[in-house]
Amino acid sequence: ATAHVRITKPGTGKVEIQHRDRPGLTYDISYFYALKDRHQLMFPLQFSKTLGLVDMHATVHGGGPSGQAGAIRYATSMAVRSFVEKEVVDEMKLVGLLTQDIRVRERKKPGLVKARKGYTWKK
Repeated sequence: ATAHVRITKPGTGKVEIQHRDRPGLTYDISYFYALKDRHQLMFPLQFSKTLGLVDMHATVHGGGPSGQAGAIRYATSMAVRSFVEKEVVDEMKLVGLLTQDIRVRERKKPGLVKARKGYTWKK
């Protein structure tokens, strides 16, 4: 999943989420059903003590809900860096907020059904 996040300061703590395939619809944090995803979304703002002081507008594309929440979390962390002191940025690095998830889908190999799944062999 990919995410683009725009943070504006001063703000009121408003969170807007859009899906790239549906640009006319704007959601709030209820875009994510699972509480784990909602918490992951807001964690960079809570950690940097900017929750309620900035507005966040995110556009997501691809992946599932958990991957989209992780992408927004990373993009938010990168955007918040310009609003906080260097000490907070160093703490964010230690916590892992500024570490990107680089996992990608493994390619299909010739002679196999999928990346690692082989054809059913029967004697």
